[in-house]
Amino acid sequence: MSKLLSVKDRVLLGLAFLGDVLDEARLVGGLVSVKYQNLYGWVPPQYCKNDFYKAVSDLFKTQDIEKRTEKGEVCLVLTNQGKKRLVRRFPVVKFAQTKWDGMFTQVVFDIEEVARTIRDSLRQWLLALTFGRLQKSVYITPHNIAQDVAEFVEAHHLEEAVKVFRSKLVMGDPKELAGKVWKISRLNRKYQKLVEAWEKGKGLTGKDREELNRKLKSAFAEIVTIDPFLPKELLPNDWIGGEARRIIQSMK
Repeated sequence: MSKLLSVKDRVLLGLAFLGDVLDEARLVGGLVSVKYQNLYGWVPPQYCKNDFYKAVSDLFKTQDIEKRTEKGEVCLVLTNQGKKRLVRRFPVVKFAQTKWDGMFTQVVFDIEEVARTIRDSLRQWLLALTFGRLQKSVYITPHNIAQDVAEFVEAHHLEEAVKVFRSKLVMGDPKELAGKVWKISRLNRKYQKLVEAWEKGKGLTGKDREELNRKLKSAFAEIVTIDPFLPKELLPNDWIGGEARRIIQSMK
């Protein structure tokens, strides 16, 4: 499910997907001297550098990020608290490296019309957790996150209306199912456009290269917020999301 990305969101996503290493040395918010230019590239042009500096400064104050020196280079890294903040905001991030056990988590609910608000909240929560809609009141995900659902159900006293299962698909092709439920071909096209833009701009240098890199990082940040990070067993043979991520990570 797509979310409106704040500057802080982009800083955290940048650190998560770029290995925490920044480029150009600069004083940020009067706190510490850090390498920042590569991370600033995740912020769209409509945001000025002061917005970026303030976001970084605030994340230092809340202890979501910290400075670390590695091999003589000053870097910014996510703290454990920062990682938790990122996962709360974008639960899909924690599934990027998850190995699939062949099981699906399935949520089935029957909530009356008079409780429409809580029913809609449940649906939005499921979508944020990477669930896909199989039928009107049936949602599935390959990720083992039954406990996350249970916490929501218990907090809203929905134990009688919501059931959670873990099971394998007995009939049918899991990859084909995933393609339909999560509209993988549509998502793949978004990554394809990113890769094509990078290929087209290979010969660019200087400010033109910096501008293109910034646009691609911004586009990537938007895409990953709707990517359910399905295990490779459920992705099509022509999946290009991995290549797009490698391109973004190469922008040092």
